[in-house]
Formats: sequence, structure tokens, C-alpha cells
Amino acid sequence: MTLIALSGMGTMGDARAGAPVFWVGAAAPCNFNSLQTAIGAVPDGAEIRLATNQAYDNVNVVVGDKSLLISGGWGDCSDDAADGVTELVGDPLLVLPVLAIGSPATAREVVLRRLHVRGGRRSGIELSGHVELRVERSTVDANEAQVGGGIRVVGVSQEDTVLRVVESMVGNATGADGNLADYGGGIACANAHVRLGGSAIIGNQAASEGGGLYLDGCALDTSPNVYAFDGIGSLSLWIASNTAAINGGGIAAVGASTLEFHAPVAPYAIHANHANEGGGLLLRNPGTALQARGLVLSDNVATDRGGAASLQDGAQFTMQRLLPVVAGGGVVATSCGLAAACNVVSGNRAETYTGGAFYVSQGSLALRQVLLDDNYSANGSVLLLYDGTVRIENSLLRGNDAGSGALVRMLDDSSFVLNSSTVAGNTTGASLFELFSEGGANNLHFRNSIIWQPDTTVVVPTPVDVVSGACLNAHEQASIDALVHDPGFVDAAAGDYRLHAASPNVDACADPFAGPVADLLGRERPTDLGPDHGEGDFDRGAYELGDRIFADGFEGIWSPIGAAQRGTRRPVAGLAQDR
Repeated sequence: MTLIALSGMGTMGDARAGAPVFWVGAAAPCNFNSLQTAIGAVPDGAEIRLATNQAYDNVNVVVGDKSLLISGGWGDCSDDAADGVTELVGDPLLVLPVLAIGSPATAREVVLRRLHVRGGRRSGIELSGHVELRVERSTVDANEAQVGGGIRVVGVSQEDTVLRVVESMVGNATGADGNLADYGGGIACANAHVRLGGSAIIGNQAASEGGGLYLDGCALDTSPNVYAFDGIGSLSLWIASNTAAINGGGIAAVGASTLEFHAPVAPYAIHANHANEGGGLLLRNPGTALQARGLVLSDNVATDRGGAASLQDGAQFTMQRLLPVVAGGGVVATSCGLAAACNVVSGNRAETYTGGAFYVSQGSLALRQVLLDDNYSANGSVLLLYDGTVRIENSLLRGNDAGSGALVRMLDDSSFVLNSSTVAGNTTGASLFELFSEGGANNLHFRNSIIWQPDTTVVVPTPVDVVSGACLNAHEQASIDALVHDPGFVDAAAGDYRLHAASPNVDACADPFAGPVADLLGRERPTDLGPDHGEGDFDRGAYELGDRIFADGFEGIWSPIGAAQRGTRRPVAGLAQDR
């Protein structure tokens, strides 16, 4: 087998030196005037260059059992540099993909570069078999299918079938001409591996699940590519403005799919997607798990439940910083996409029912170093648990709006741990945590945290629920074991919930963790800078008082598109210096 050699990560390399190059175009010196004829005739490992001096309409071609580089953007068959893209348009009368790529037995590598793939009526691109496909600096839009409107991947295994989307767009940023499908409007994957880098999955629609992506038994991860898209900006990954009629506006992941979003070198976000449930994400089934570092979940909308995400039936969702351990056992903050808060869950909505940020039904949610901010639920509860498990550490919950309901509702054998976090400045009804135990007792534990919502009751449990607190500062102690004193925030009115040096919450608590850990801003805990006010070296709440912070240097913390398009949001405190 001859493979196409590409240059290093993030660059658009040419075919391996010495690999034959063949041209498709209107006239001599072109070798062919038909793409399908060229694919059948050229040797394994060749490059096919598509000149833009002819149209490629009614194209439905097959790349079978062959490694190829197909590149567009060449002005004619004597051009020495590609510029722009070549458009491949499927035949509207045929229910076929524009490009069908497969290999039943032999491992192959195919690269599609600088192409605009549109008009497919059974996906724009269909991938199967033992193939690694790279889609580079291309656009895939205005395609349709039952499954995988833009790209459909049916794999042999996660190791043998791989799709890499690099510096490309699947969908359309203008609001028209996105891809359409029942499942996976943009991309659908079964039993394969998808890697996204410097890419946008935008403006796609699903009649059922997965407006942007639908994953069933797939692995999804990210690469460090960064690409500048017109009208969006420079980004690592942008899953935005996708719609699913039922579940998972941005992504629907089921069947033990695994998703890992690595710490990026530019922002990546799941933004402004819409679904009936799980506006940004749906994760379902045992073994389905997402781990995110540096993720923004913003402005997603669910008609019913789970504006940011819906976690069901054993699925797991973890957001946290990447915290390498250094000599001596300490930790250091790493660049993970935001200037202050590593992970952001902001501006998500449940328009009719509950769970404005998260709906956890027999699933598991872990938030570490997360800003949970400005989320809204029309019928109460920014977080709704039903027989679910939630753990929040080193995080800030502020400015959320639960209407006349509780900030958190726990139902039927749910478990919630709030550790070293701050809850303040939210809009709620008479209580913050409301428990219902018809289907089993709930377990709620507070540790090393600050809860400051005057004129509310912290917890309203049932007689069978287990509620406990350790080293807690709250505005009342009738419903929970807590110390009642002014928290000593820097500027609560401005949303700055760091501690000033004289706060009684500085050095107030013992170690709540089993190993090295960092606060919301990435500062090592504990940092013992002043006289102790309590029983230990750890500060209560989301912030550890320190002499400096770690900033990653991005202009905005909310999304790649900037404040002008998103509206005005309060910044996370601590960008310039600690007080």
C-alpha cells in the first residue's frame, strides 16, 4: 500500500515527494475531464488535482480500495498554487453521496483538500471500511440523508475507520444551506473515530437527534489546529447554531461513545444550539462519557429540559482543568482556552420546564474549575437531578435565574456534593436546594464552601434525606450546619466573589481533597499568605487568596465571536491581579 505523506499537525502538506500528480480539467494539458474516470485510472497513492476551469455538477463518485489525495482550488491544469476551493455538486435526481469512500479489507488513506461538497442526497461524504479520511480546508453543506446529512461514517472499529476534519466547515454560518438528516445533521458516526481540529460544525438540522453530530459507539476528540473563519474568528472547535427536533441540538452521543475535548490553544465552544431536550448536548447510555478541558457551553436552548446538557441512563460528563503535577506535589494551571475560568457554562436556557443548565437523569456530572453563570430555567432549577449524581468543586455558581423555583432540585435517590465552591448572586424562589424523595432518599453534602443568598432557605429536605455540611459559610444556619458571617467578597455587587485578605473565609478549612488541586483560576490550593482565621490552610469557596493568577491571554472568555455579538456579560474577576 502507498500512503500519502502529510506535513506536521496543523499544516496542509502536499503529496509525498515523487507521488504522481494527475489533473482533471476542461482541456489540455489536463489528463482527464472526469473525476470518476481519474479515480479509476490513477495508481494507488496518487494526487488528483481539480482545476476550476470546468464545473463539477451531477457528481456522485466512488473511491474504492485506493489511497488518494484529491485537491481543489487549482485555476487550470498548469497552475502552480491552489487558491480557493473546487465545488463538487451531487446529482439531484440520485439518492447518492457526492463522494463514497471505502475499503473492505486493506487499510487506506484518503485526503480531500480545498473542496466544497454539496447537493448529496445520501450524505455529502460517505465513509466506510478500513479508511482514514482527512477533510482539509473544505466545506460540506447543503446535503441531506436519513443519517449523516453532511458526512456519514460507518466504521469497522474505532481504530480502523477514522474521520479527521481539519480546518473545515460542516454546515453553513449564514443560517441557510446547512446539512439535513434525521440523525446527525452535520456528521453521523457509528463504530468509528472522529477527530475535529480548527473546525466548525454549524447551522445543521436533525429531525430527531444530533443537530450537529450524532455519535453511536464512536470516539470523538480534538486536535490542536486553529483556523480563522470569516464571520466567526479563530478557533479550535465551534459547534454552533445546530438544531435537533428531539434531543441533542449540538451533539447527541449514545451507545458508549467517548468524547474528549483536550485543552485547546484557542477557544472551543458548543454555542447557541437548540433541541427539545439537551440544547447543547445529549449524553445517553452506560459507557457514554465526555471529558472537557477549556470548554464553553453557552446560549444553548432546550424547549423542555437541559439547556446546556441532558445526561441520561448512566452517561457521564466531566469538565475540569488539565492540572499536571510538578515536583513536590504541587499543580500548575495550563492554557485551557479562557483568560480566567477554564470552563464556562453560561447563558443556557430551559424555556418551558427545568434544568436550565443541566438535567441529570440516572447520569453523572462532575464540574471542577467551572463558571456556572447566567443560566435560566422557566420553571425553576438550573440543575435538575433525577436519580443522578453531581459533584461540583472549585467552581462558582452566580447570576443564574431559577425564577420562583429552587436553584437545584434533587429527586429520588440523587446525590450532590458541593466542595470548595461559591454560590452567590442567583435569582431563586424561597429555597436554594429542594429535595423530593418519593423514589428514594437523597444525599446532599456541603464542604469548604460559601453559600450566600440572603432571604432564602439553603435546604428544604424531606425527613428521609441525608444532608450534611462541613466548614460551610452561609447566610443562615437553620437548615444547614454553617457559620453565619459576612463572606468578605471583594465586590459582590459587581459579581466579584473572590475573598479580600481580611475575610474570615481565608485559611478557614482543612484539606478537602486527596491530592493536588487548583481553585477556579488555576491557583494551587492551599496558598497560605496571611494569618489563619480558622482550622486549616484552605480558603472557603471557589477562590484561593494568592499573589497572582494564571491568565491565558485570550481577548474574551465567552466565545470566539466576541462581546459585541453576544451582548454584555460580567467578566470573571481576577484578570489583572489579585487583591
